[in-house]
Amino acid sequence: MRYVRRFKRAIILGYDSLHARLLNELVKKGHLPNFKKIMNEGYYAEVVPVMPAQTPSGWATIATGAAPATHGIFGFFIKLSKDPLEVLWRRERDGFDSRYCRAETLWEVAERSGKKVILVKYPGTWPPVVKRGIQIDGHAGYAGRICRFTIAPPQCFATKEALEHLEAEGEAVDVQVIKLERATWSKLPKSRVRPLEAELQIKGVRGDVVKKYYILIYGEEGYEELCICRERDYDTCIARLREGAWSDWIVDEYMTKDELLKGATKFKLIYLSKDGRRLRLYMHQVHAVHGFTVPDQLAGELLKEVGPYFEYTGPMPLWKGWIDLKTQLEIYEQHTEWMIKTIHYLARKYPWDIMALQWHPLDYILHIVWAAIDENHPFHEARKKDVAFKALVETFKLADKLLGEVLELVDDQTLLAVIGDHGHMMFHSFFSINNWLMRKGYLKVRRSERGLEVEWSKTKAIALESNYIYINLKGRDPEGIVEPSEYDELREKIIKELYEVKDPMTGHCPILFAIRREDARCL
Repeated sequence: MRYVRRFKRAIILGYDSLHARLLNELVKKGHLPNFKKIMNEGYYAEVVPVMPAQTPSGWATIATGAAPATHGIFGFFIKLSKDPLEVLWRRERDGFDSRYCRAETLWEVAERSGKKVILVKYPGTWPPVVKRGIQIDGHAGYAGRICRFTIAPPQCFATKEALEHLEAEGEAVDVQVIKLERATWSKLPKSRVRPLEAELQIKGVRGDVVKKYYILIYGEEGYEELCICRERDYDTCIARLREGAWSDWIVDEYMTKDELLKGATKFKLIYLSKDGRRLRLYMHQVHAVHGFTVPDQLAGELLKEVGPYFEYTGPMPLWKGWIDLKTQLEIYEQHTEWMIKTIHYLARKYPWDIMALQWHPLDYILHIVWAAIDENHPFHEARKKDVAFKALVETFKLADKLLGEVLELVDDQTLLAVIGDHGHMMFHSFFSINNWLMRKGYLKVRRSERGLEVEWSKTKAIALESNYIYINLKGRDPEGIVEPSEYDELREKIIKELYEVKDPMTGHCPILFAIRREDARCL
């Protein structure tokens, strides 16, 4: 008779893009003692991710045990069977919206069985799927999307001279240019150089100005300190910064087009030249301090006991030239420390049977450093390899630190599952399926005042949500032109032609496999 171990509690610790080969390599080198511990004492295996191997579909499968064909989450944006093709073209349905998941989640089953659940930042769980337990966030802001609890995205402010310096290095995108002028405030700090001031306009997710701050720069031996004030009055100073330093968290009110919201952010002074001409100031995401938890009052409780929460740890500020790799790692560290404090606080105060949390920086750092660490990458630069690999190791160490803290919650009655949603591969170029479909004559577009529009009456096929090609079928789609009798033949023709595509850089076909929808139901 087989013995089945029964546990009273379970923890799911999810790492986005948990790369098996790199994990093994770093464990062997002694960098990850906690991963080594669980690999030696537990069960370890590499797994094949769902197809497509994307974040929304992967986490939905882990939560439900179902394949994408069953749970219905195929990508970052989804199409319902009743939707015309233009709905997905306009990206109206969010793949992280819990209402679109057709399969029941583990947490729903657990609550129905009387179990207590704690969810911390698990993607695809907002609107809340937990009714009586604890939930924090769950609406992910990945792949260019913005989390719904974001009041203002990260921003960078720089003088014209600093911007020219950045552009000379091939960086600087979407920087807000500020002009420093002589400060004429009634109250100013002591300074041997003439204090200079500028206005900061904080822009919300829709581009409207939701807040204004005012900065001063001053110092004893040139310009060496920056002060952020609520008004043109030094007594309203809320942060004083020297080069390379972060401010404390700033909790404030922001006026959007719809309402007055309270949020939290922090600044880092990236660069300030002694002559005051070159200044670069980074502001991190302004995340709401309320509205992202179940129960609702938990957000205020966490703000007081743990500190402000922020969801965004993505690489866009780095890729735009706003911050450096060191700052990126500091953001990962701050995010990790918040999660560690939070899970310990929740585990102490609230009863729980199942806890699930997700951590994203591994995915981001792999996107950032892959070209530098992989000598086979066409854009590999050997001079960057050591710095990039060190950043990779430091990020994995943070993942290991989080695992170590989670292990403190594990006893002999607790099952711990550490899992990733997908792995990672070399990425160096985009294959635009829609551009290819246009060249082949399957897709027709026209320019209008609103930008590119699809000419549905002339379109036979279109790629939507990057992985899927849809046939514009007559009788099913509002402006379908492909006869049902032509459907199978057209699909086979497109599949055959996809396998004939060659990457001009490598000479290889970029398509791993192209299959019919009915052949994908098991994936």
